[in-house]
Amino acid sequence: MLLSVISIVIIGCTQKNLPIIKANSSKVSIRDGEEFKKDYWNLSPDLKPDIYNTVAKEKKRITFYTDIDSISYIVEPNNQYDFVILLNKKDSAFTRINVVADIPASSFTKNYILENKDKWKIEAPEVQELLLVVIALTQYGQEDSGLVNHETKYYSDVITYFEKNNQFLTDLSTSYANVKWRQRMNNLVKFTKTLTTDYQRLNFTLVGINKN
Repeated sequence: MLLSVISIVIIGCTQKNLPIIKANSSKVSIRDGEEFKKDYWNLSPDLKPDIYNTVAKEKKRITFYTDIDSISYIVEPNNQYDFVILLNKKDSAFTRINVVADIPASSFTKNYILENKDKWKIEAPEVQELLLVVIALTQYGQEDSGLVNHETKYYSDVITYFEKNNQFLTDLSTSYANVKWRQRMNNLVKFTKTLTTDYQRLNFTLVGINKN
């Protein structure tokens, strides 16, 4: 009778008809797929729920063994399974099996590995590179060689290309002379410095843009 009353309370509190298994010991063993973990789990009625995390590529069986009972699930990745372990007929340990999908590590063919061994490849996002080019063309970028390296061929090619369009540089310089616009650009430069420290260190030499 007492067990029935406790079961009704459990169901009412969780608003779920959760499976219930019994235990007289707080030690629980778990079979996770092919692996058996003896006395691996300690019941913690204070945790609601107490979560057992596991990783799975596909379906597998997980079984919880108490000293007098057991419960088994065929689990799938990205799913959760809840149940209750009733300890000593009075303490309810709400338990959850949380199954995380096993994402395989990157794998490369032998040919790819041989072709790229000891090679480095660094790519700059096009939008970010465009922003840095715009900064390089401003008065701020042309005066601050710490922000933009003026000694690279890439920098010279960019400046030469845009010098052909004098009106563009004139409009840019006129805009920069505007106090509000200059403040916005300064803020943009500070923001760019924060986000692109590595790109600044490499000084515009990263991207092979078609300059023809």
